[in-house]
Amino acid sequence: MEKKNLAMEALRKLINGEIRSQSRVNVVQTRAFSERLEEAIARYHSNAITTAGVIQELIKLAKDIRAAHIPVEEMRLQIMKRIKHSVINNCGFIAFTGRMDYP
Repeated sequence: MEKKNLAMEALRKLINGEIRSQSRVNVVQTRAFSERLEEAIARYHSNAITTAGVIQELIKLAKDIRAAHIPVEEMRLQIMKRIKHSVINNCGFIAFTGRMDYP
């Protein structure tokens, strides 16, 4: 029983850290994930769900956070590519390599 509580606390801390790390990217999504985390922990503390139940909910929440994070990372990479191509096309040289190669 004690090991399940430790597992639940470790998951809670990891998920909370992941939510905080994404707070700069999407505030609305961060708030929704934080609420889900708080609700699951509150139900656990009120004995509405078991330790195994809260661990299952936390694992599902972690998967949802990871799934939400992937599109954000892809979007960031696309923006960086657009910036790079814009600089190359507008300046006539490759600024990102640090070389001053003129075409």
